[in-house]
Amino acid sequence: MNVLLVEDNKDLASCVANALSHLGHTTVLASTIDEAGTLIRNEELIDAALLDFDVAGQKSTGIAQLLDERNVPYAMTSGYARSDMPAALSRKWHVRKPYDLSDLERALRYCSVSQTSSCGSSVTPANEYKFGAPL
Repeated sequence: MNVLLVEDNKDLASCVANALSHLGHTTVLASTIDEAGTLIRNEELIDAALLDFDVAGQKSTGIAQLLDERNVPYAMTSGYARSDMPAALSRKWHVRKPYDLSDLERALRYCSVSQTSSCGSSVTPANEYKFGAPL
């Protein structure tokens, strides 16, 4: 699956891209909201997306709307609690930072079977090794 990863933390993006590769997916990386919008508008091969809610101080609500318009399933990846997100995004699959490989795998599995953008559950991190954990 081609996965759009919208993440402004370069170290985290690199770790997640490696994890996605390990899971057999290809990563299309965007580190800004503008870059993500351009990729979505121009890239026909985005099967799913992982969106950080706060990307360099900008919220990814517009990116979520673009994905919804194109029926691309996505999950929110954020340190924010679900209750701190706008209602439309709080109903999406939510992977709370820090998260691990199994969290990503579950979110993408759910998105891959959900042929709409209705990824709408929550993942609770379970393992010791986390992506997005403070150093």
